[in-house]
Amino acid sequence: MTESEAIRARHAVRNYTTKPLSPAVIDGLKEEIEQCNRLGQLHIQLVTENEEAFKSIIPLFGRFKNVKNYIALAAKKQGGFYVECGYYGARLMVKAQQAGLNSCWVAMQ
Repeated sequence: MTESEAIRARHAVRNYTTKPLSPAVIDGLKEEIEQCNRLGQLHIQLVTENEEAFKSIIPLFGRFKNVKNYIALAAKKQGGFYVECGYYGARLMVKAQQAGLNSCWVAMQ
């Protein structure tokens, strides 16, 4: 799937399967995250097999089901960190879609 196809196919999903991520998908996401962290001077992290993260919070838009894997966008609150997180977050969202994963933005502080 090309980047353009991934952008067109992507849509917000809040109900996920319980199927674990394959090692190849994890490795691909980690590689992309490393590049984003280096280029954007961020601290983005891939968290896998964590069923507790979305049980204790109530996001602003809807409930989530079966969330075990997620990408945490993290940065020091300085300069244009919102722009950097948005840019590299979108880049990772496209990469996830190319890997056959659906996603949804969630904002929490």
